[in-house]
Amino acid sequence: MNRKRWLLIGGAGLVVILIVVSVLTSRESGITVEYEEVTHHDLTAIVSASGEIEPKQSVSISATTPGEVVRIGVTEGQRVNKGDFLLQLDPVNVAAGASGQAAALEAARAELESARAQAEYARQEYGRRNALAERDLIPRSELDAALAELRAREAAVAAARNRVGQAEASLRSARHDLARVTIRSPIDGVVTRVNVEEGEVAMIGTMNQPGTVLLSIADLGVMEATVEVDETDVVSIDTGQPARVTVDAFPDTTFQGTVTEVATSPKVQPTASGPGGAGATDFEVTITLEGTLPAARSGLSASAEIVTATRENALVIPIQSLVVRPVAEDTASGGVVEREGVFVVRDGRAHFVPVKVGIAGDRFFEVERGLEEGARVVSGPYQALRDLRDGQIVEAEEAEREGPLSARRGSS
Repeated sequence: MNRKRWLLIGGAGLVVILIVVSVLTSRESGITVEYEEVTHHDLTAIVSASGEIEPKQSVSISATTPGEVVRIGVTEGQRVNKGDFLLQLDPVNVAAGASGQAAALEAARAELESARAQAEYARQEYGRRNALAERDLIPRSELDAALAELRAREAAVAAARNRVGQAEASLRSARHDLARVTIRSPIDGVVTRVNVEEGEVAMIGTMNQPGTVLLSIADLGVMEATVEVDETDVVSIDTGQPARVTVDAFPDTTFQGTVTEVATSPKVQPTASGPGGAGATDFEVTITLEGTLPAARSGLSASAEIVTATRENALVIPIQSLVVRPVAEDTASGGVVEREGVFVVRDGRAHFVPVKVGIAGDRFFEVERGLEEGARVVSGPYQALRDLRDGQIVEAEEAEREGPLSARRGSS
């Protein structure tokens, strides 16, 4: 009997233990998360991009008249002023053409004088015959013939005058071509490239083939950085925005500049799949540098940071804190409505709070609506944020905040 009673007591105890264990294991266990407090700070949104340094004004000089290069008066790197001699093409053929046009003009002028003399004689002859006709000394037909001759001579004068005009135009063109064989600098600047040697023949361009570029001159006093910005970032860039430019050749110096041009047509970068494959779409943005670039060269690699927006005393959250969660069901479509928001730690639990954000970067978002200063938002780790549910118990540890609060977006 005693043995049976002890068995009953032991069984009852075992049941109690199982119930206690079940209750304990059924309790929701908290997960460890990191949080940061929402605070006010000055925030700057920056778009980063890379490109090259080029002069604002650059001129490539090509031959307008074919000919042999007989003399070069400059070297690469030489500074020149507007109107300085650069090089000379062989002028013999062009000079001969100009001389021929001058002779043709003199011949046309002589023809004009002859036509004028003949017209004057015809005018006098018509006058004499008109006087005789008034006295009925000659038949009317002779007067009509004299009038027709006068009109023909006057028309010949007009034609000769037009030929003189044509000859003058041809001579001006020939003299212009003759002047162009002596090439002078069109701007003040530096000779950045000389592409020909004495004795080479310069060719003019055609519809299918460009002409010979003889040399290039650039004004290195005003330089520009032409950078390529991704399509997702270019929408926030506008002319007049300030920028900081770093040139690889001068890594310890930062140059200030201003956005002066934003391309409206994209520059598509082909991928490895070939020209037909989808590629990255970039837009060229031009930044005019302030001041003078020491030892400036065309084509120097540069990186730019364009300030697209600034906020003073803005409310900010870590970018990784922003998540998307379903908040309701859409009765019309039968789907789920999702909202952007953050998890706020209150009373040992994580509560999902929808927020509206403003300018963005790689580390921080501006909060426009939904949070107040001092709120503790979950900022990590990533695995915890991904699986976190509204109302879940958490063990919160304050995360370390690092670096300045500048929002950056980059373009490769």
